[in-house]
Amino acid sequence: MKEIKLTYVVDDDEIVLLIASKLLGKHPAFIESETFSSAEKCLQRIKANIAQNQPLPDLILLDINMPVMDGWEFLDEILKIPQIQNTPVCLFTSSIDPRDHELAKAFPNVACFITKPLLMSKLDEILLKVSQKLTLDIP
Repeated sequence: MKEIKLTYVVDDDEIVLLIASKLLGKHPAFIESETFSSAEKCLQRIKANIAQNQPLPDLILLDINMPVMDGWEFLDEILKIPQIQNTPVCLFTSSIDPRDHELAKAFPNVACFITKPLLMSKLDEILLKVSQKLTLDIP
């Protein structure tokens, strides 16, 4: 089973962040996680980590619908950053809009689209999808 050393979870709902943090902490393949209550805060951390030569996440769980900067805008921004543009992102959302699924396909770093709530079985699915994406991206 592949290990994900560092996972960033980005969601504007504090309860979702708490549940995600607890579930990730119980899953043996997810070693460490950090939570962010906004896409802006996560983007700032990524840029600071790059500037300070600190570890970047191996996976980002990203909500789509957030105030100020939504998930789509966040994806646009990280695609401009070479150090993180290939990091797998799993969209983690309550959206069931088929247009969101279609739009997700436009982003090469989106490995999966998971609907809330987050469950241990969904973490297994995320792990499988991310592992497949990483395997496919290796030249």
